[in-house]
Amino acid sequence: MQYSRIIEQFIQKKSERIKKDRAEFSDLYALASELNKTPDLRQKTYGDCGLEELLQELEAMVAALPDDDDAEPETVQQVSAHNATQAHTAQAIPESFAPSSEEGVVDEDTQQPSKLYSESPSPLATLQQIVETIRKHWKPVAIRKPRPVETFGAWEDLDSFARLHLSFRNAERQEGIAFSLNFSRRKADQLLASGDPARALSRSINRSLKQEFGYILEYAFVFEFTPDKRIHVHGCIVLPAIDEERLARLRACLKRSGGKALAGRYSGYGRGRQVDLKELYNGARWHSYSLKDWQRTVELLSTEKISFISQSLRRDTEARHRAERAKMTHGRVSRASPAPTPTLH
Repeated sequence: MQYSRIIEQFIQKKSERIKKDRAEFSDLYALASELNKTPDLRQKTYGDCGLEELLQELEAMVAALPDDDDAEPETVQQVSAHNATQAHTAQAIPESFAPSSEEGVVDEDTQQPSKLYSESPSPLATLQQIVETIRKHWKPVAIRKPRPVETFGAWEDLDSFARLHLSFRNAERQEGIAFSLNFSRRKADQLLASGDPARALSRSINRSLKQEFGYILEYAFVFEFTPDKRIHVHGCIVLPAIDEERLARLRACLKRSGGKALAGRYSGYGRGRQVDLKELYNGARWHSYSLKDWQRTVELLSTEKISFISQSLRRDTEARHRAERAKMTHGRVSRASPAPTPTLH
């Protein structure tokens, strides 16, 4: 079961009313089993829901259940249905969620099925155990929210994040290339010691572009720090035409700007990749991904100047933005308010 499906089940249960019938909790047992098999869920989010909210909801379900002393007498049909549910549930609950043998767990080699059903724990006790187990071993999810971007205002009123957003979208229209660049340790130290990492890297990229292509291409980038505080950049660049030869030259150009990176410096996904190039098929989404850790980056760089837009791309993006904004604000005549009829004298 995928993470999203697990959380979707939880979201659906928020709108359901808890009933006294113990069969209602069979799907909760299955959900607990899936959660126990996916410890990486603490690093995942689905919408605005995380593990902490799930725990709170489970605790609310426990509080809503009646105590065993207050439970109504069960009919023969209810007992039969409950036994069938417990038989299915006993196979779904993992060992970490199952009660000990002293609490009524049945050893299949020594116990009869009828004894299992008669000595099985109540839904209240089982849900309490699920909540306590998850509380003990798991941590809350820290949900990262993207930085809000307002791009409709005048160009002079837009901040650097909004201008970068528009620049990425402009590069997408021109069939640009998205890139990620890792730095050598020496290059990273030089950038951090420069006082203005964005300006220092742009100068290095400009020199490499002039050397390789004879002029400075349209490009933009933004710095990002990983959780282990490794600095790198995500960006976009517009080539005059896309072919294998130009892509190879662009890769070599960016490698020179990033320094001689050793494969041993990186681990996990992207190990040994100093430069990653791919088609920029969605500029807005690439911008959102590139700024996913902007708060950490701003904090570690001690400045909000974590991005750079080349002069040519900035001018082109500004011109497009002004034209689109003028078209949206002045290019239409509202049908709801037609032009007034001239008065005859």
